[in-house]
Amino acid sequence: MILFILLIALPAIIYPGNFILAQIGLFLLRNSQYDYTPFVSIIIAARNEKKSIAKTLNCVLNQRYPGDRFEVILVNDASKDRTLVIAQEFSFQYGNLKIINQPEPCPYNSRKKYAMEKGIAHARGEILLFTDADSRMSDLWLRSIVHCYDPEGTIGAVCSFVCLPHEK
Repeated sequence: MILFILLIALPAIIYPGNFILAQIGLFLLRNSQYDYTPFVSIIIAARNEKKSIAKTLNCVLNQRYPGDRFEVILVNDASKDRTLVIAQEFSFQYGNLKIINQPEPCPYNSRKKYAMEKGIAHARGEILLFTDADSRMSDLWLRSIVHCYDPEGTIGAVCSFVCLPHEK
């Protein structure tokens, strides 16, 4: 009986409860009057991401956050496919997208780290966010992360959950 409660009954109660709490939290976030909108730099290191970069840029650039309060820095890490071309097409439409082209492979073993360092060097944000070139996020992603910070700077780091859908 105890095993049934732990394996079946408890998860059946907890998981719907978590979903309901998440929905309530998103509703409150959508309707909140949170005025703290620091300038944020979102840094994406991309290498050979032609299949996913357009979807990621669509997600990141269409946030419910003031467009003049964030920038997206895409570091093209010596891509051999159309990643750079696709990103450049987005830059014509979005003034807050900055592209840094790293045409040659980094001289070190850690390519992604090197690309992220390049992005950091060009960032102007009070808060730096990092995401992968194949990630998807809701239009409240940026706002929900910034909502965890405070103007006094007592919060130093925040980690968010990003769901990666199975794509074909």
